[in-house]
Amino acid sequence: LLKEYQDIYMTFIGKDVSYNNRSLMSMVYEKAGDFKDRILYFDKMEHSRLYPIIEKSFAVILPSRIDNFPNTCIEAMAHGKIVIGTSDTGFDQLIIDNENGFLCKKDDADDLLNVVKKVLSLPVSEKIKIEENAKKRIDKLRPEIVVAKLVDFYSSTIDSFKKGLYEKKSIDNLQL
Repeated sequence: LLKEYQDIYMTFIGKDVSYNNRSLMSMVYEKAGDFKDRILYFDKMEHSRLYPIIEKSFAVILPSRIDNFPNTCIEAMAHGKIVIGTSDTGFDQLIIDNENGFLCKKDDADDLLNVVKKVLSLPVSEKIKIEENAKKRIDKLRPEIVVAKLVDFYSSTIDSFKKGLYEKKSIDNLQL
């Protein structure tokens, strides 16, 4: 990716963990080879330092193997950034593929690379549209909207129960 796209930098943020007794970041630098000078790494950081990095990013790549309603995704989308996440991991609760972000297959490096290349080649108008859609999606999760929907859901369930019309309702149908 770094060889093909000579003008991009990759920024990694978070705790560097080990895999097979090696630092993951040392493996990233090794794989980057001659292009390792375009790899930036920062340990965990305060939001006040993180948000400017997100705001200046072209996209945010979150190839998680497991996640549950990921805050990292919410934060990036709230900043109007395109997020590339993995399907079947929780990102699909937030991302509609090709509409407000992109999904790649879990544990599939080739698919991740293809999706990243697709995002990098988006026409400006399409990129802006997806970024706007990302922000709109997160706007729907504002507490004043979500709490109101939950109160309506619980009120409706209680009313139905009191009237003897109780039917099992699923909170999954809230359409957040």
